[in-house]
Amino acid sequence: TPQEVLFRAVHFINETHSAKFITNDVRFRSFICCGLNEQCLHLWFEVFCSNADQESLRQAYYQSWAFIRSPAWKQVI
Repeated sequence: TPQEVLFRAVHFINETHSAKFITNDVRFRSFICCGLNEQCLHLWFEVFCSNADQESLRQAYYQSWAFIRSPAWKQVI
């Protein structure tokens, strides 16, 4: 399922990108690549962006003009 792939991708990235010189940007790019390779990135975006319960998380980590907080995230679907 997409949730299992998401869990495995996060676990894989945490294991392989554990060095302190690796930035979050590199981790995020690897995460996006995992989603694209598994052909489930659009499902991950839908879970994270469409769920109203996740709004506080989106506000905490993303600016108001960020792609994830805009209606434009639907372009991924």
